[in-house]
Amino acid sequence: GAIAFASHDNSRRIAVATDGGVALSDDSGVTWRLTGTTLPPVLDLAFVPDGDGETLVAACYRSGAVRLAITTADDRWMPANAGLHAAFLTTLVASPQFDRDRTLFAAGVEAGLRISRDGGHTWADAGGDLTDAAVYGVGVAPTGEDASVVFAATDWGVYRSRDNGANWEPPPPEAESPTGIVVVGTAADGRPPVFAATLDGHLIVSDDGGDGWQSLDAAFDGAVVVSLALSPTYARDRTLYVGTARPTSADGKVQMIVWRSTDSGGSWARWLNEQDEGGILPLAASAPDGDDALVVGLAGQVMQPRYNAWQTRGGERAPLWQGVALITIEGTPAAITALVVTPDGHADRIIYAATSAGVYRSRDRGRTFDRWNAGRAPHGVLALAAATVANARVVFALGVDGTIWQRSDDA
Repeated sequence: GAIAFASHDNSRRIAVATDGGVALSDDSGVTWRLTGTTLPPVLDLAFVPDGDGETLVAACYRSGAVRLAITTADDRWMPANAGLHAAFLTTLVASPQFDRDRTLFAAGVEAGLRISRDGGHTWADAGGDLTDAAVYGVGVAPTGEDASVVFAATDWGVYRSRDNGANWEPPPPEAESPTGIVVVGTAADGRPPVFAATLDGHLIVSDDGGDGWQSLDAAFDGAVVVSLALSPTYARDRTLYVGTARPTSADGKVQMIVWRSTDSGGSWARWLNEQDEGGILPLAASAPDGDDALVVGLAGQVMQPRYNAWQTRGGERAPLWQGVALITIEGTPAAITALVVTPDGHADRIIYAATSAGVYRSRDRGRTFDRWNAGRAPHGVLALAAATVANARVVFALGVDGTIWQRSDDA
């Protein structure tokens, strides 16, 4: 997996990473001895000078770094992770009752699910059956004044926690398919609607808070589901949106379609149909105000339907769209990775966009955006979460290296 040569010119030492440990040779590869047979898979190796000798450093899969001081009598590898905190996280979700419980959820395919109960200052692994699961997404809904139900989309199916992430229930048989996305609505009876997208492109739904699941008959022309969004007023309007992606030809273009259903997934209409070079199609929905309140990130633009403006393509009626380009300081389009509407977005009209160039903010419901980076702000941002604390907005941003940033928004 990796090869490293000695740091001293007069040394004939070589190290090789194998699937059984790290092999060392002191004679230019004529003979070898095996060390570190209990190490995780080694991804990279490097010799560094250490006084008159040298130390071999190994980067291990999911376990950080280890080091071996080269001697003739000792082949003990020691952890060397002081100051290393990087992790590949892709999901960041704030509890809808963050003002009271200060709970955040962060997840990644290789990092599992991590939970903070103090607003992001300290974190702990979810544990239990989720310890070794690949977690692709998290959805949370309040079920009482101090209670929330949490769903985790994993490679083993949809897990559920009815105590805000303290304990987890394995998926029922009908929800055991590897699942990439999960979204949760709200319900007065504490049994919220839940929608999830399986990795093979199907939708499953639970109308009773995860007790029972059923498959929706929605093929989406064989495309891959890449995003889901529920209307904040789903209990009344039964509206949900699905973003799909499908390669169209050898030119690298991808057909990006947003589908809309107003009957809980019983029927679907193409709401946006465009081509792009990427496969990211973030969606966010706020409470409607007489028109469709969906915003979509596509090709460096934040797009939304024009009020009372329609077009017909191929016999299908869909809204006309308008977009606002998010431009980097170099003048190129920013890649949009996530869109978030504030918990009170219907009133404050604020939308945040996570991009390859940091965070952008709109204070007029997406009509204009400004770069919202300040000081040591993150550049590449994968996910955002917005919460309310004492009637003030707080935004959390997940950087590409796993760092989570926090900023108050009192504007």
